[in-house]
Amino acid sequence: MSPSGVEFELQMVDLYGKLLGFPDIFLTNSPNSTGCGVTLSATSEGVIMAMLTARELMFEKHATNRTERFDVHSRLVAYMSDQAHSCHERATKLANVECRILETDENGSLRGTTFEEAIERDLEDGKIPFFYSLSFGSTGVIAFDNLKEISGTCEKHDIWIHADLAYTSSVLICPEYRYIIEDIEKVTSISCNLYKWIGLNTCVSLFFTRRGKEYKSIFSLNPDYLHYTNQEGNTYKYDHMDTSVTLSRPCRGIKLWFHIRLNGLEKLQKIVRSHCNLAKFVGELISEDERFELLKVTLSVSIFRYHSNDKFNEYLHQSLIDSGEMYLTKTLFKGKTYLRFLIGAPDENQKDVAQAWKIIVNHIDKIEEDQG
Repeated sequence: MSPSGVEFELQMVDLYGKLLGFPDIFLTNSPNSTGCGVTLSATSEGVIMAMLTARELMFEKHATNRTERFDVHSRLVAYMSDQAHSCHERATKLANVECRILETDENGSLRGTTFEEAIERDLEDGKIPFFYSLSFGSTGVIAFDNLKEISGTCEKHDIWIHADLAYTSSVLICPEYRYIIEDIEKVTSISCNLYKWIGLNTCVSLFFTRRGKEYKSIFSLNPDYLHYTNQEGNTYKYDHMDTSVTLSRPCRGIKLWFHIRLNGLEKLQKIVRSHCNLAKFVGELISEDERFELLKVTLSVSIFRYHSNDKFNEYLHQSLIDSGEMYLTKTLFKGKTYLRFLIGAPDENQKDVAQAWKIIVNHIDKIEEDQG
């Protein structure tokens, strides 16, 4: 990417960082900030880059030669909850490090005691805890790990905390929802997918870290043919190739700029608030029918199941998919199958939601009739 494209993108990422309410320590151009914000192709790439950066920092900390590096590598452990997206576990395979998946509480939240006990066990076994994937609105049941309880242990053992805000980041454009990122300054890096909710085209994911210097330098290569000289005669070497898996990449800042220029902040806020209100309406519809169990309504997602065995809920899900009338995703939580009613279309309204719920009820009625 050309120097002008790099500068433009940095400005746009900082702008969106401010719109989402992130502290200045994560922004590139804020005074006295050590942060760095870039665009990546997806949240999964952000997880990989964060994990590889954390891994390299452990090599620098514990290894002085190649032999020691191999030894350190064999002892590295990354942690995540059983609600974390599969891309986090996949990243451990790519980084070739051990993955520790920890059990969550009844709300799907990873608690400090569970995390600390796992760390202590691994330390006793000679392992090196180095990375923690923080679920901040997990895909399955929109669960939030308890950052306040866990951050102290991570700080004590120099563990990189990567916050997965792939889904929840969009809601942060509304100030009243920023309570969900309380203590966010304690994490090391953040991934956001704005195309999951507020209409930004793929593939644009935002990645922020407060350890920008290390993030940019660890994978930096400076061949002469990539040096640029500006009009003042200063050599310009920083390029986004140092911050992503790929060397060649588009200027995604253009998408960010057009998105905010086309819609404006107020319109995007209106969409988010409408979706959250519609999800509450879905929750009311579910609660009115005693045949259903409402697990939770969080932001724009309502999670529920039919009061029966998992086989019935699996059948209901497949029946809806096969009909072509609507599409629902399902998830497994604490041994039970749940359906996820997600509000996502920009112009979705209460009439659309009521019609969708009627389709679900009609399928239930037919299944009950067929089964006698």
